[in-house]
Amino acid sequence: MKCRRLKTEYDAGGNVLRRDIVWFGSYGINQDGTAKFYNPNNKHDNYATGKQAVADSLTQRLNVLQGELWYAVNTGFPLWEKHKNTNVLDIYITSTILKHPDVSEIIEFSSEITRKEGQNQHIYSARVKIMTKYGELTISTDKII
Repeated sequence: MKCRRLKTEYDAGGNVLRRDIVWFGSYGINQDGTAKFYNPNNKHDNYATGKQAVADSLTQRLNVLQGELWYAVNTGFPLWEKHKNTNVLDIYITSTILKHPDVSEIIEFSSEITRKEGQNQHIYSARVKIMTKYGELTISTDKII
């Protein structure tokens, strides 16, 4: 398996601030206008392989909203307003993972919905431990719903 790399930036608490796909070895621009390279020693390091490729590919698939891809409008994370419970979201997450190349099984799965303090927003979080042909892997996704 080969997939475009993801560069994930975290805050001090370990929460995801942003995810960027690496294109032409770069995932953004520094304040001085120079490119941020994933690997400064190899400016063509665009693709992950093996276990990291499975993780990056699944992360990208699980972050697409339903209707967002013009060429596959039924693909993606179901819109929350239509469902109001975790069952539909859990089914989407598990089926997407199990259909993914190189994934053999889901070992552990947990999900929850929490309310964002002081706001009328909720966060759906899922943590999944999977077995791939490259070994065990844990992925997570958090969606404001």
